[in-house]
Amino acid sequence: MLLPVSVCILVKDSENFLQKCLKSIFDIFAEIIIIDTGSTDNSLNIASQFTNKIYHYQWDHNFSNARNYGIQYVTQPWILWLDSDEEFIINDLEKFSDLLNSGFDSFSLCIENILNAKARSTVVVFRLLRTAKNYKYTGIIHEVPEIEMNKNQEINPEISYIKHYGYNSDYVDMEQKNKRNLSILQQAVQLVDKSSWTYIYNLIYLVREISNIGSNISNNTEIPNIQQKVNKLYEIEELINKYSITEIRNHIVVINFYQEIIHTFSYLQIFELEEYYCLTALNIFSNDLNLLSMTGECYFKKGEYYKSIILFKRIINFVKNHGYINGPIAEGLKSYGTLYNIAICYHKINDIANTAKYLKLSQKINPNFEPTKRLIERIQN
Repeated sequence: MLLPVSVCILVKDSENFLQKCLKSIFDIFAEIIIIDTGSTDNSLNIASQFTNKIYHYQWDHNFSNARNYGIQYVTQPWILWLDSDEEFIINDLEKFSDLLNSGFDSFSLCIENILNAKARSTVVVFRLLRTAKNYKYTGIIHEVPEIEMNKNQEINPEISYIKHYGYNSDYVDMEQKNKRNLSILQQAVQLVDKSSWTYIYNLIYLVREISNIGSNISNNTEIPNIQQKVNKLYEIEELINKYSITEIRNHIVVINFYQEIIHTFSYLQIFELEEYYCLTALNIFSNDLNLLSMTGECYFKKGEYYKSIILFKRIINFVKNHGYINGPIAEGLKSYGTLYNIAICYHKINDIANTAKYLKLSQKINPNFEPTKRLIERIQN
């Protein structure tokens, strides 16, 4: 029996990956919807082998508009969003089906980014949405649905996850991709009301794209000016501060702003400002595990190891006491990575018993985590 899910896929010139994507979902879900934004290659011929629900959207350089356009064609109780360069992996169909009846209105899935033949990275994103909630996407690029966080659950990768090939440097020119995104965002910030949340969203993602270009830059390309980035971050902060904490909490993309400004001052080694923005962010998003971890790392760099331990233990206790995770969380942060962080804090204060205790807990969850293995070897020697 097909699951009551409409899989929606944005497509443009995706012939290299699309067939793999469609094969991974065919015969599992009740509906496949293609939203084509102007393909000129063989993508539409490939898509037509799997579905007759192919719709054309006049591309306006706005990914949220394209997604929201596609939602009108959904006929199933659930929407699963995939990119055309992704593959849906399902390891336990029965448990995945049970999730659809579990009372949640949205689900986050782990994405395994294939960076090249050897390298991988993982992130977690909101992808499975209850149709009746009428969730809409916001942000011109790196778009997100404004979900209800207390009604979101993260799907264990042992049940299902997504493989993403779009960052594979063996096939994709990441520098060109970043430049494209940056160009879209630079135009977008000129076209919207500067007092609107849309403007804030675009600025946040503009800053993130500047960071991406910095990380994927070639030797003969000028690195974006760090002061320009800091100025943009201060502009975003000034705009956000006009709103109440309650209003800010309704826009989870603000977490991305705080993560970016914390990373920036960490890079600049201005630890007092890094700490200030960590604490400011936690005052708004008190149980965000990423922010808790970043604050713990900040105190670690400052040599305040007891404070680090308190924050890292908050993460472990939160995960232990909740049947769901509020928001996209990296897999290691929920368990073995944070246990390792607690261990190295105890190691710094020469508490060998607790160091060994938390290393053992970390290794039990992930025996192959290299930092844990190396610290165990150091202690044993």
